[in-house]
Amino acid sequence: MLEHEADNLILGGRELESYFSRAGGVNGTERIRRIETTGDSIVHDIFADLNRTFITPIDHEDISALALLMDDVLDASQDAIVNANLFRIKSVPPEMKRMAGLVLSASGEIRNAVALLRRMDADKIDKHCIEINRLRNEAEELRAQGLVKQFRTGDAIEIIKMKEVYNNLSVAMDKAEDVASVIGDIVMKNR
Repeated sequence: MLEHEADNLILGGRELESYFSRAGGVNGTERIRRIETTGDSIVHDIFADLNRTFITPIDHEDISALALLMDDVLDASQDAIVNANLFRIKSVPPEMKRMAGLVLSASGEIRNAVALLRRMDADKIDKHCIEINRLRNEAEELRAQGLVKQFRTGDAIEIIKMKEVYNNLSVAMDKAEDVASVIGDIVMKNR
């Protein structure tokens, strides 16, 4: 089930990157809402399965945390698209486009790490987790660069709008990093 949530996370990441590459309008908001709703359903199914299963290969708490954190990445991705659409952001700065791409990259790393949990391939999993952390750091640098450029415009309304969307993208990356931390903890517990 975690792999299904990770697959859905990639769909969300693709939609996010696509939206910010083309400033996608209403259709993008509808698509990300469908993807996020699917993610909520998968999380619900994971919790239902956990309530029926006494013994799992990974601690119940860790499975719960991974499911919720992956859903948090989707939630923040949805927030970024919805806010960009609501604020009518027409010209997407390159830093914002790149951050959206980093969310997709982090989602792919999460998917790869989650798939490796079945075999508990610690070395490969660690590489994916380290990459997620690197991507998150890069995203924070881009956020800072983008905000500096925005503040230099002096347009207070645009600053507020852009800051909100940058923050949504930053939250998505923070949650991806949290996923990597939980995965790392799982690996440590099972070495």
